[in-house]
This record gives sequence, structure tokens and C-alpha cells, in this order.
Amino acid sequence: MHFARRLLPLSFVLQLSHSFSLSSASVRNNLSLKSLGLCTALPRVDSSSKTVSATSTRMGFDCIGIVSKDLVLSVKFYGILGVELKQAGGPQHLEGTTESGVRVMLDSHDLMRTIHGDTWQPPPAPSGITLGFNQVSPSTVDDVHSAVTAAGFKSVKDPWDAFWGQRYATVADPDGNYVDLFAEL
Repeated sequence: MHFARRLLPLSFVLQLSHSFSLSSASVRNNLSLKSLGLCTALPRVDSSSKTVSATSTRMGFDCIGIVSKDLVLSVKFYGILGVELKQAGGPQHLEGTTESGVRVMLDSHDLMRTIHGDTWQPPPAPSGITLGFNQVSPSTVDDVHSAVTAAGFKSVKDPWDAFWGQRYATVADPDGNYVDLFAEL
């Protein structure tokens, strides 16, 4: 299938986005034009010619999948962080959405073995991927860190003022995945 490509001047797209109270960042992040029904595919910004394509093959980041040995504990942990995980398609697959709109998918070890076969092995912990939860203030970093540890989960690094200008802390989810809590100082 062939798609015709129409280019719109970036200044027009940004002006249009402001008319609808949308930020230029949201246009650049491929969210605004499609949500307004102004194009049938995600727009692509071409910074060299300052134009926006009305069609694109770019993909958008939508979700993070986490494999868990104990769904009940993981639901409790991520609930403290504001992610309400609910059953989606079966008791071994749960989904929730962060305040910023990223979906969190939680799958049991048994489901992974069903999907991938008996050769599937749990990932090592920590996995090398860290989730980051932006907080509204430095004191909220401390409060959330305290709530997580009071609930019996592990602190990897207590709250501290990082040299890059953020209040920062790291905790571990029930499977050992690192989760950073941070806020601008």
C-alpha cells in the first residue's frame, strides 16, 4: 500500500497547536495532529526543512512490560507509585497507566512460560533497565520513598540531592527491578 505524503510548514502546525492549547512539544512528540483528527497517521517533524509530514512509519512508546514472580506484591508496590493495575485478558496479565500516560503491563512467570515455552527463564535482577517516576516536589520524593520502604520494599539508595539538580532516590520492586523517584530541586 502506498501512502501519499503531504508536508505542512512547521510554523503552521505550531500555530495550529497553540490555537488548540497544545504545546509544540506535543506536536513534535507525534500526539496532537492525530488526536485532533487532522491526519490519519502520526506526523513526522523534519527539522532540516522545518516541515511536518502527515504520514509516518515512526512508532510511539506505549508501554513497559514487567515480569513478576508475585503479582500481588507487585500490584501493591506499583499502587504506592500511583499505578492501579487491573486484570486485562486473564488473571496472569495486569495493566495500568501512569499519570503521564505510559501503560505498565505486569505478567506472571507462569504466563511467560506458557507464551515462550519451558526454556523461558526469569530475567536477572536488576535487569539493567530502570523505571523513573517524576514527583511533584523534592519532599514528595522523600514521602514516596518512605511509603515504599514502610510497606516492606527495599531501598536501593536513600533520597539525596543529585549533582544534576534533582532530589533522587532508588527503590526496588518485588522482582529486584530498580525504580527511580525524582523531582527538580
